[in-house]
Amino acid sequence: MTAISLLCTLFNHPSLVDGYGIALVKTALLVVPVNTIASWQNEFSKWTTSLRPIMIYALHSTPANHRESAVSQWCQRGGVMLLSKDSFPRYSKAHPSLQIPGPDILVLDEAHLMLANRNNVIYKALSNIQTKRRLLLTGSPFQNNALEYYRMIHYMRPGVLDTSETLFEREFARPINSGMPSDATPAEKLECNLKSKQLKNILAPYVHRKDSTVLQETLPPMQQVILHVRQTKLQSNLYKALKRFEERKGITSYLTRYQLAKPIHNHPACLLMKASQAAEEDSDDSDTKEKRMWFDKKVQKIGEDKMKAVEKGNKVVMLLHILTHSDLIGDKVVVFANCIKTLDFLEEALQLCSWTDHASTLAAAFPGTQIGGWKKGREYLRIDGSDTSDQRGSLIKKFNQNEGRLSERAKCFLISAKAGGIGITLTAANRVVCFDTHFNPTIMNQAVCRVYRYGQEKSVFVYRFLTEGTVSLLSLLRVFLVVILNAHALYLKYVSFLQIFEYGRARKKYTNALSIKLGCHFEF
Repeated sequence: MTAISLLCTLFNHPSLVDGYGIALVKTALLVVPVNTIASWQNEFSKWTTSLRPIMIYALHSTPANHRESAVSQWCQRGGVMLLSKDSFPRYSKAHPSLQIPGPDILVLDEAHLMLANRNNVIYKALSNIQTKRRLLLTGSPFQNNALEYYRMIHYMRPGVLDTSETLFEREFARPINSGMPSDATPAEKLECNLKSKQLKNILAPYVHRKDSTVLQETLPPMQQVILHVRQTKLQSNLYKALKRFEERKGITSYLTRYQLAKPIHNHPACLLMKASQAAEEDSDDSDTKEKRMWFDKKVQKIGEDKMKAVEKGNKVVMLLHILTHSDLIGDKVVVFANCIKTLDFLEEALQLCSWTDHASTLAAAFPGTQIGGWKKGREYLRIDGSDTSDQRGSLIKKFNQNEGRLSERAKCFLISAKAGGIGITLTAANRVVCFDTHFNPTIMNQAVCRVYRYGQEKSVFVYRFLTEGTVSLLSLLRVFLVVILNAHALYLKYVSFLQIFEYGRARKKYTNALSIKLGCHFEF
């Protein structure tokens, strides 16, 4: 809304003209994530109806033989050119005027995704745009480290920090990082505070910061919990088999081990799902012979039917509990996962005729309740990397609709966190399930904000699933560490952990297969 208001002002204000009465700003280029294109088009239509019409050009929906004329018309008549970050490098080569002379103003939505790495294609393409008016929008300036923040600032306002990346790392990043741990020395903490304040003061004229307290003042409350779910016997045996395989192959890379183990702690059936060829945004789902060889013998011994039993993975059982409870009280649920194979199996689970027949605890918790047999496009929807921007827009619109009979409304949205975790609005839901974790801390935090945003009318409940005794704990801890760094470096705030993880390893502490430990409640 702020960006649209600014553009409307620049386009229409009578004082922003030259001596010949020509507007100083008449062309704007918006480069955005592909899943937000429909949202941007809808927002422009919503907020500019009473003003002088603004032409919106979306090349992705323009026939190929008309795109050159559309770009020429945009340059001559003005308006907003809307492109996805993935397609911009390609379109900029085909239509050089997008870069030279370029737009009068450039707007990057979710700029941290485009400017974090100076060597990627989108960064190089954006660097060739010859415009001095640049507006960067981001809710996650820190993804992994302070250097990514430096690159955004350097792109927005070259020279404002008057230092190179190496000097910035030495002068700001290292002192700030060193002073954040609780066991930092008094001198390190003092240096951390001084450098944070210095950086904040330098950037104050150019960086407009708002944190989540803005939402907390106007929205209903949000509660987040981490659910520690116990491994099943099958999951435990698969982990042991995986460890033996890693020892034989000499696999020591933590990231490789994490990728191999991820399907296990989501549900053993994920090992059996074939990699989706269409899910280009989830590249870590690839199938290789080496990835399969360690569990093939286990599958032959156990049988595929038993591997796919719902109760062989307590995350799925817990999800069915949440969906059943939400359905009974009329709440909608959004489920984010980082693995396409996980979404594939969740679809199979939702389509089971009677969930209570496949999860005994569900029958005990909701006696007499008949639920199951959900169909795609009716009770549940799905977005992953294979969907076009138009398809994503229509699915989002359908999920947010609350008109009509209750039985005809979509109740659950399965979303790939990489493909649909940013830039969209899903305020029709008020319950969010983060089914797994990711090493990029911003991905799941951004996903939660699809629901907890302006337009939300209900209290929001966020459930972060964590399988007890797995490597996913470290990636979740990393999320919190970056949240702390972000809060202190940008807002000079300290994040308060009301409870720190109490990670009990003794199995005797868990009394049944669905024992859950609420490990941490934190404040952003």
